Amino acid sequence: MRLLSIAVLSALAIFGSLCSAAQQPEFTGPPASHRVTWSYDPLRHAMKAVVPPPMQVAGRLEAALASSSTTGPTTSTGTLELNIAVKFVSALPENPQLACSAVSGLEYTVKEQISATLLEVYDVFLESDEGVVAAVSGSTATCKFMIPYSWPLPASSSTTTVTVNGIFSSVTVDLTAQSTGGSTSQVVSRSTTLELTGPITLPSDGTTTVLSGNAVL
Repeated sequence: MRLLSIAVLSALAIFGSLCSAAQQPEFTGPPASHRVTWSYDPLRHAMKAVVPPPMQVAGRLEAALASSSTTGPTTSTGTLELNIAVKFVSALPENPQLACSAVSGLEYTVKEQISATLLEVYDVFLESDEGVVAAVSGSTATCKFMIPYSWPLPASSSTTTVTVNGIFSSVTVDLTAQSTGGSTSQVVSRSTTLELTGPITLPSDGTTTVLSGNAVL
């Protein structure tokens, strides 16, 4: 009888511990200090993300930044040649004018160790742009750009890592025309935008990089 009582009591104790464990939450969200926060940097024209790494990886992150090679600031120079062939898929109105605008730039990411448990990450876009007027010939036209650039890159250090993401380019083609008939006039407007590339590897200094694309209006 005594042995049975001990067994029963043991079973009840095990059952109680299982019930207590079942009442524990399966997941507990990270405290507020471990959440990503965002802010806008008007000087760099960039969104900044403050990312606090978990405590267990903070030491490894700090050690990796401390061991990274230190490089000085550089300035990348060159020229982007953009050639855009435009095809008109519908009849052109009277007196058409074709305006093309291009935006090209270099994007890089900065990771900065603020403290042992706080890492700041943000992207920067260095922009160059140009606008041209294309001559229309029949049902086609060509927009050609020669965009010189000079993009300064900050230095990496023992607490800051600068990573070049590449060159991005986009072109917008706008067609406007004004036809007159008697005492009335009509304005026609069409527009299209195309991404030429992104990203491409930053070329050597003094290099002319040729990019081509096709657009329809």
